[in-house]
Amino acid sequence: MYSEKLQKSKEVRHRLILSVEKELHRRFFEDPGHVERVSSLADKLAQVEEARIGSFELDKLNLLTKLHDIGKVGIPKEILGKNSELSNQEFEIMQRHSEIGFRMAQSIDELLVADAILALRERWDGTGYPRGLKGDQIPLLSRLVGIVDAFDVMTHNRPYRLAKSQEEAIKELEKGCGKQFDPHLTHLFITKVLKQDKALTS
Repeated sequence: MYSEKLQKSKEVRHRLILSVEKELHRRFFEDPGHVERVSSLADKLAQVEEARIGSFELDKLNLLTKLHDIGKVGIPKEILGKNSELSNQEFEIMQRHSEIGFRMAQSIDELLVADAILALRERWDGTGYPRGLKGDQIPLLSRLVGIVDAFDVMTHNRPYRLAKSQEEAIKELEKGCGKQFDPHLTHLFITKVLKQDKALTS
């Protein structure tokens, strides 16, 4: 009976993931490949940073990359797809996605993933949201996925702006190093993951 409950839980989780991805795509916020690219880059960065990431966290990383934007299903599509700067009120509404995603992940008993989702918009210097966490107070998986998610967003077209080149995106990551992003993980991502990928494709 316990095994059957676990299997049903996995099936429910899988259906939830698929429905969320389809909903975000339908709202024109995410392109179909965003989750796959973030998942691939996060896995590569985790392999480089293997010494500091436990096996349990690695098991949860793939699920986190699939659910990292889950809370945005609770944000009006007029705000998600807006092609100009958000007003202060709209930005406050947009910030709610972290807590919405946190509660949704909690509802399927993914507590570590829920905590990581809640902290995805925290910043290394403590100026992020929703709790103003700083440095190592931010969960490691949140810091890791935050970097690769930002890179993918920058290098692909969005409703509000055109994609940057990889070189431009790297400069933005370097500019945010120690401010928005974990400096150690940012350095590894640029020097180990991106440069290795570029060498393989050149």
